[in-house]
Amino acid sequence: MQLLVSPEVIDVQERGTIKATGWLGLAAASLVGVAEFALHYDAAGRYGQSYEFLRDVPQWHMNFGHFVAVLCFPIYFAGYWHLYLRLRPAAKSWRLAFLLTGVYSLSLGQVWLGSRVYLILLLQSPELLERASFYNEALLSFMRLAMFLSSAVFAWLVATGRSSFPPWLATLNPILLVEITEELLRHPRQRCHESDCRDGL
Repeated sequence: MQLLVSPEVIDVQERGTIKATGWLGLAAASLVGVAEFALHYDAAGRYGQSYEFLRDVPQWHMNFGHFVAVLCFPIYFAGYWHLYLRLRPAAKSWRLAFLLTGVYSLSLGQVWLGSRVYLILLLQSPELLERASFYNEALLSFMRLAMFLSSAVFAWLVATGRSSFPPWLATLNPILLVEITEELLRHPRQRCHESDCRDGL
């Protein structure tokens, strides 16, 4: 992982910290992504706008996805610390704005993703599921808002040359990467109603 920054900005000891947090953040993003896929898709890759698709998520998917997500999500914070360091020589106030909104978004995301397993269990009681989904989806909305703010700061600092990243990396901001990933996962297997999916099996 090459560091595009002058020796005046970071010292040798900090170079190791930047590399370590970068790799930890990448590992966390990969593992949490796999865990979220396991939680949100059944064995046939079905997904829908309602929670009905969660009925067919295999037990091992649920267990694997829940525990890997919950245990690995906190490591995400190392990745944001890596970006905070790499955004230098931008002003510290802007780097802190990025870090704080990013950490806030991650905190909401961990609560949201950790509660998905309970929605699966609540499918046995539709009334409770509807009530629980309100609180769950509200967290997702706030998380996306915080991620958008964090991404806007990141993209601005990088695009205007205030960081050690090349300007083109501004396009690889967190909110855009999330949207692209969701679209790629959704496109090969178009969202469908449960009856349509079953007919295709």
